[in-house]
Amino acid sequence: MGYLHDKIYIQSLCPVFSSRDREIESLMRSYCRDTIPLRKYGVDNHLRDMPLEYFDGAIRCLRRIDADNGLPDPDPRTDEDEPADWSFPAITPLEKLCCVKRTLELISDAGDKFVQENGMGYGGGEREC
Repeated sequence: MGYLHDKIYIQSLCPVFSSRDREIESLMRSYCRDTIPLRKYGVDNHLRDMPLEYFDGAIRCLRRIDADNGLPDPDPRTDEDEPADWSFPAITPLEKLCCVKRTLELISDAGDKFVQENGMGYGGGEREC
């Protein structure tokens, strides 16, 4: 069994996936360190200068997905608009899906708030998707 493990896993699979692992790790480090400005994400011109503080609620909500990994929450602040159950980790697939949905809603709300506060309206009326 040891020979089979060495032949398949060590000699075959590890080299195949190691380059992809390095690529994914470099992307992850770039995103985590905030080294990529919003304009590189293809964000609309109105939103490119939006400060990251607008995303605090979305970040806290999305952190609930990883909260079950045993790491302490680095940002224990709460918002009066957040439900009380946001202090608990999202464990089940349904809770995680709801958390992602709520995060997307918060990102959309943050963009709308920034545009309204800075007088960059969409030209009247509701915007269409």
